[in-house]
Amino acid sequence: MKVSDYVPILYEDNIEMNALINAEEVELENKTKTLLTNAFNDNFPSKATKNGIEKFEKLLKIQRDANNDSLEYRRNKVITKLTTTFPLTLKWLKDSLNGYIGAGNYEIQLDSANYDLLIKCSNIFDDTLTTLYNYYRPLIPANLTFRIAVAEQERGQLYIGGIVHQGDKINIEGEVDN
Repeated sequence: MKVSDYVPILYEDNIEMNALINAEEVELENKTKTLLTNAFNDNFPSKATKNGIEKFEKLLKIQRDANNDSLEYRRNKVITKLTTTFPLTLKWLKDSLNGYIGAGNYEIQLDSANYDLLIKCSNIFDDTLTTLYNYYRPLIPANLTFRIAVAEQERGQLYIGGIVHQGDKINIEGEVDN
């Protein structure tokens, strides 16, 4: 984009106007480069400008500190919030599983003495099982063995038959010997 493209032909041979146009074009080009660079950098907290940090603070619901309002302090708060993982608790795990696969569709077995965590899921597919494992494995403390299993629930009718017989022998042909 050039400023000279928007100037009327009337000023084409005017030396002062050409000098002004050239100066404005350089300033406009520099400002455009700066704005594009800042817009790109605002996507990364480590390089974000004040506007970018404000967007991150709003997105992450970070309250600004009245005592320390420097850009570096605010940047560090954003980076800390993005990189900190929250502690895993059984309540959090249950709430998360309720949302993911539904309440009543799983059973959690925690064996603290043997550092073992087993989640038995019912009515889920193998790809969901893999997704669950890949999501929860980084969140589970490293000292726990983490397993996910499918607990199939079969529903149907069960028929039981039997024969009660009193006697000494039964022949293959079905005759009874006394």
